[in-house]
Amino acid sequence: METRIHRFRRVRDVREKEKALAEEELARRRRQLQELAHAISDIEAEKEKAVVAFAELCAASSSLEEVWLRRRAIEEAQGRLADMKKNLSALQKLIAALEERLIERHKEARLWDKLVSRMEEDQVREELSQEQKSLDEVALSRFLQSKKAMEGRP
Repeated sequence: METRIHRFRRVRDVREKEKALAEEELARRRRQLQELAHAISDIEAEKEKAVVAFAELCAASSSLEEVWLRRRAIEEAQGRLADMKKNLSALQKLIAALEERLIERHKEARLWDKLVSRMEEDQVREELSQEQKSLDEVALSRFLQSKKAMEGRP
């Protein structure tokens, strides 16, 4: 029974480690999500500045080359913004999957913990039962010895 409990404890410990690793991965991905959201807001601000600069340039009737360069800067910012939003969406899906995996790992770890606890309780009960049987046998043997001794006396 002890070896079985030991095996189950090892499995439980592995499940706990898997859960801890999943928590670390989730935390890392959440930090990435925050960094990406911050980068997106920076790009949006950059794009907004480029649009304002473009509008001012058009109002000042600058050269065609300058207008084209400003427009190109806006398009580049929009392209980077679209790429970052795709990455953000993919990262959000990954985080959702990691959260689901973490929930499963937590359930598994809790299940193994309950199983090990139950087995340990059963072992304690069994040991107490064996001890009680031994005590009963000793008591019965002493009782029989004292009874024989009493019967042997006149």
